[in-house]
Amino acid sequence: MLLGSSALHVSTWVTVLFGLLLVGLILCLAFEEKLHAKKSVIAGCFAVVCLFLGGACGILPFEDVVVGSHELTEHGPVAGEYLDHDKTNHDVEIPAVDPADEDDDGHDAMADGDGHEDEGAHDQEIPVHVDGHRIHMPVYIPAVDWGVIAIILGSSLFVDITSKSGLFTWIALKVTKASGGDPLKLLIFYGLMTVIFSAVLNNVTAMIIIGSLTAVSLQKLGRSDKLLGFLLVEGLLTNIGGLLTLISSVPNIILGTAANISFVQFVYCAAPYVVIATLVTLVMAAKLFKIRGLRTAEEKAEAAALVSGFDENDGIESWGLFW
Repeated sequence: MLLGSSALHVSTWVTVLFGLLLVGLILCLAFEEKLHAKKSVIAGCFAVVCLFLGGACGILPFEDVVVGSHELTEHGPVAGEYLDHDKTNHDVEIPAVDPADEDDDGHDAMADGDGHEDEGAHDQEIPVHVDGHRIHMPVYIPAVDWGVIAIILGSSLFVDITSKSGLFTWIALKVTKASGGDPLKLLIFYGLMTVIFSAVLNNVTAMIIIGSLTAVSLQKLGRSDKLLGFLLVEGLLTNIGGLLTLISSVPNIILGTAANISFVQFVYCAAPYVVIATLVTLVMAAKLFKIRGLRTAEEKAEAAALVSGFDENDGIESWGLFW
């Protein structure tokens, strides 16, 4: 939008430079694990570099810009002021304009503060713009939505502190013990837990917590052959759970804030789709991966004995932080 409004010609080498930066960003995000850096850090670093290069190359202008104004095609008398290229204010009075009363050339006369027509007013058409407000450059500073930044920082702090407290691990092991070691119940419980965790955590964190506990649970139950099916289902459900709340992902935060959607309204609208998608995913997973419940009393007793060996308190390093 800035390029279009300023009508600047961007040279080929500048286009190639920023194209290479985009390719570099994509590659860094693809290999974030090998770089041992988070996506937010990578994207932030590239954004800062692009901002500086945009200013150095003249792509981002460093003068005042008026936004939100519109051109008048028919109006009554207008009195105001305008700012010239030297940033000097001039009073101006513009007579009423009616399309039926325009002169033969279709031009309107512009007068100065003394009521005299500006020299050359009839030589070129001068559009009249009203309303709008002036933004001081660099434009990306006032354009930042600090409310979104605050929500992202708040949710990140919540995730980091709660993960270190051991609360999520405690909940997962409690749920595992409640399933009694039944593979079908375990699939349903872990699936629902994945959706809930993804609704309040980012997808990567939720998948790491649930996936690691799933592997431990299935290994102790002697069901390691079902691990791939469980992980694939949980991977799908992290995306489904990410739709549920306003804070579950950065796109949700940005779009919800821009559209002025409240947290409750977002959940209310998204919940039906999440419920249907979750149920369909769990049913299809049980059939495709042949995950069935325990049938005989002997199987149930053996599985319950294995699950009872789980200690949900092992992952809690500090009870004070946990509470």
